[in-house]
Amino acid sequence: MGAPGGPPRPQYPGRPPGPPGPYGYGRAPLGPPRKKGAGPGVWIAGIFGGLAVCLIVLVGLASAFTEDDPSDPYAGPTSSAGPTDGPSEEPTGGPSPSATPTQPTGRTAVTDSKLYDTGRLATVPCRAPSLSIRSTSSMRRFLNTSTDCLDEMWGQQFQKAGMTFEPPDRIYWSGPGRSPCGSFPAPGAAAFYCRASKGMYIGVRDVVKNSANAPYPVVYASVLSHEYGHHVQGEAGILDYGHEKMYYAGSIDEKNGYSRRIELQANCMAGVFMSSVRGTYPIGSDQRRIALLDAYYRGDRGPESTHDHGSRTNGRAWLNRGMTLGGPSACNTWSVSASKVD
Repeated sequence: MGAPGGPPRPQYPGRPPGPPGPYGYGRAPLGPPRKKGAGPGVWIAGIFGGLAVCLIVLVGLASAFTEDDPSDPYAGPTSSAGPTDGPSEEPTGGPSPSATPTQPTGRTAVTDSKLYDTGRLATVPCRAPSLSIRSTSSMRRFLNTSTDCLDEMWGQQFQKAGMTFEPPDRIYWSGPGRSPCGSFPAPGAAAFYCRASKGMYIGVRDVVKNSANAPYPVVYASVLSHEYGHHVQGEAGILDYGHEKMYYAGSIDEKNGYSRRIELQANCMAGVFMSSVRGTYPIGSDQRRIALLDAYYRGDRGPESTHDHGSRTNGRAWLNRGMTLGGPSACNTWSVSASKVD
């Protein structure tokens, strides 16, 4: 989702007001809710069936699983009220360097990030707990266990880069509430990252509904690791740069172009995580296929003015790139041509 129009741009150089705000993972994939007792094929077929009337959409599906290699409203105050029945805010931890290194800033932070030189993401044993999408406690357990792995993996990666890192706060809600970036739930936003609070916000019921009742854990691992990717961007200085460029953009098309580079990079970072845990989570060929299909259907659709997350093909391609190459260097969306991030 793109940023709101905001105040008129000043006529002098300066920093945009306020830190970056919520970044959400695409739209809900199309398709009817899965019927009780239906198997994997039924869920996937349901998505395709929901789109059968739009033949033009189906033309691109032949390449949906190929291994091609592609060379958000913003924050306000800093206090928040939690959801009515209480979020899950788990204590977080992770490695931190003993020194106090400086973080890259400006364009260097996005094109030449030290993270790009750290190799593949650290391999940490990470076994996903069983998941029942109808149980809020099961979903919370799944999200928290997976976030523990993300904290450790990305903490080690920042340490290798000589950069500071703090894990994000976790707000996994089951009732309405408010973040520094706005109220939740919001239409179409079952998961988002708010830089103002360094918090990941995921609705344990809403994320299921917004994912067409997908029964597969890999779908929710993809959503979670995408939002975590935004936290990685925030800690690395990438969101600051992207926020500034979007604020001073001269047109909605230019602003959306920067937004797509942010969102597609987070897609790739989700793929990097899934590559790292594929042996223990586990994520096999079937799970990978489902994750790529899910990413495809979360791609931009509708008017050009709303294209701020990336096309279906590119959304899938950047996730695939991260899953294939397995390291942050695969995710430099800031140094590729516009066609790779449209």
